[in-house]
Amino acid sequence: MTTNDMPTNGPPTNGTGIGNENQQAQELKEALETLNKTTETLLTDQNNDEVRQNVILAAEKLILAAQDPRQQWWELVRHSTLMTAIHVFQEWGAFEEIPEEGSISFAELGEKINAEGGLIGGFFFVFPSTYLPTLLFYRP
Repeated sequence: MTTNDMPTNGPPTNGTGIGNENQQAQELKEALETLNKTTETLLTDQNNDEVRQNVILAAEKLILAAQDPRQQWWELVRHSTLMTAIHVFQEWGAFEEIPEEGSISFAELGEKINAEGGLIGGFFFVFPSTYLPTLLFYRP
C-alpha cells in the first residue's frame, strides 16, 4: 500500500501534521546525523549490543521523521495487528506445530491446534515475510 492508497482518515491533527516543512526538515536532518554517528560507532565496536541497539533506535527515529502523520498512524495500526496475530499464534501453540523443514497447510495446522484453517490463514498473512523466519525458528 502506498501513501496515496491510504485512507485519508486517521488520528486527529491540527491540519499541519507533525509541524511545518522547516520543522520536519530539521527533524530529518537531526535523525540522519544521529544515525550516521551511531553507525560510525558500530563500525568500530561491532560486538557492542548497546551500540547496535542505538543504531536501530536512530534508524527508527529517521523513519518516523520521514513519515507524514497518516503513514505514522497506519504503521502503528500495522504493528498492533502484527502483535495481535503473534499473541494468538503463541496462545494456540501454532508456532510449535509448524515444521522446521517441509511444509504444512493451514488445514493441517488447524487440526493440530483445533482451529479453522481459514482463520489461521487470515492471521498468517498478517506476518510480513521479514518476520517469518524469526517467528518460526526461534525456539527457546
